[in-house]
Amino acid sequence: MARAQVRSWFAGGRAAGATEEATHALLRQAAFRVALAVLDGEAFSSVADAADLLARELLTARTPGEEPGRPVFAEDWDGLLAAARAEFGQTEDESPAGVPLPVRTVRYQGDAFAGAVLAEVWQSHHAARAPVVRWLRALADDPRPQVWVRAALVAGELCTADPGYGFVELVAPLASARSARRRYAAATALDQAGRREPYRTAVRAVVEEWAHADDAGLRWTAALTLGHGRIEPDTRTAVELLGRLGTRDEGRHLQVASYALARLAAGSRAAEALTLLGEWAGEVAGDRRDLALLTGVRLCTASGDDYWEPESPDADGADGEPADPEGRTDPAGAARTLRRPGRVGAAPSAGRAAGSVRLPGVWRTVPGRPAVPRADVAAVDAELGRLRDWPLALAIAVAVPEAAGPLAGLLWRVFDSHLSGERALDGLSSWLRAARQTQPDAEATEAAAAAEAAAVADGELLRALVWFLPLLVREERDWQRLGWVLEAMAADPGEPMDERFVGHVLDAVGAGLRGRGEGQQ
Repeated sequence: MARAQVRSWFAGGRAAGATEEATHALLRQAAFRVALAVLDGEAFSSVADAADLLARELLTARTPGEEPGRPVFAEDWDGLLAAARAEFGQTEDESPAGVPLPVRTVRYQGDAFAGAVLAEVWQSHHAARAPVVRWLRALADDPRPQVWVRAALVAGELCTADPGYGFVELVAPLASARSARRRYAAATALDQAGRREPYRTAVRAVVEEWAHADDAGLRWTAALTLGHGRIEPDTRTAVELLGRLGTRDEGRHLQVASYALARLAAGSRAAEALTLLGEWAGEVAGDRRDLALLTGVRLCTASGDDYWEPESPDADGADGEPADPEGRTDPAGAARTLRRPGRVGAAPSAGRAAGSVRLPGVWRTVPGRPAVPRADVAAVDAELGRLRDWPLALAIAVAVPEAAGPLAGLLWRVFDSHLSGERALDGLSSWLRAARQTQPDAEATEAAAAAEAAAVADGELLRALVWFLPLLVREERDWQRLGWVLEAMAADPGEPMDERFVGHVLDAVGAGLRGRGEGQQ
């Protein structure tokens, strides 16, 4: 029924003898229906703006050389929504100040309409493709995540309907653009297109080609797509390719490669990805070491919600898996609720083989080191979703227990390096402050303390912290570093750390170290 209804909507453009005014009205109705199909359920203002942009593209395509006008004080939204089988709604959206405010939304009255509209336009009206493609590329510049992310997801789905046209006309221009947001949109579209076979194999070939391209924008987009983790099933292959991308051209893509590596580590692939990063961080010098240290700093200073993204099909409707590569907040943010490349086919990178281990003063290659198995995706998704407000490193260590050792090994080198130690200590301070906030106040009333303890899951973050910190203490200077950080926080005039909490942390870490020593003996 939805397909039949949609076909009748778009058949009006073929009516003979229609006046120019009537034709313009039909095109504006069509533009609204397509915009609503892309942004179904979003803010009405976003849909109206997008519909107006598409109407201008359609009118310009129909009458080239003429500047299309727009009706002012002449909109009949109630009539348009009735004709489009749509309705107003209301939800809450976060304001720039972080306060949730009511927002008027608009959506189709049935779930089948949005897909039917896009399929009808893309498959039955070829002359409309070029205006729609230009319009989707323009939406990639919109600063609102709910607009550009949804447009990118639709672009990925359209690529699966006609891969040759979609990749060349829609995604490639976004990937090679100077705008970082457009490249984000291209990577999001590729990730969406690769949600199922056989399109995943096609996307993998595109990503492989772009990873070795001369165009810096294509390489940047390839790195970001690999970070989603859906396209390349072999973790070691993905990590090695990101290593080559991050160290090429004197580290031109170091930031985006480290971002992608952090995203791979924030999920079920954590153990293998962190094992490889720890090997790189142990190298005496070189670009791969710098890349690993930068990735470790990201893991140390971010919260779980900055990088984690659900991998399981139940979480996002996919067959298979936020922060900014340049160090800013991910412009997609939480808006991307619909949310990943085997063989890359490139020769192994120069330098130490992936199967080597670090010994004091010498490298010894262990041929064919077995890959660390991937953790259960559904279980990791459930845990990281629950711990998304935690410091990212602690969330990974708890959600993927087999990754705790490799993570501690990487972060130990991050803390110990003069290149990354100072920034990593800022991250450690944030862990301690976050854990302090989850410790019930000893002087609070019994009822208040009980309520506070229940709200913070009885100090679960604090317990995770004092369990993980001993893994970072391997030498005397590591213990001294932890003590110095706690003393500096206790002496902070702006926000002094409670001395009882400092003592509790030191006692707990000391007990953990003694227990570890007895176990080793």
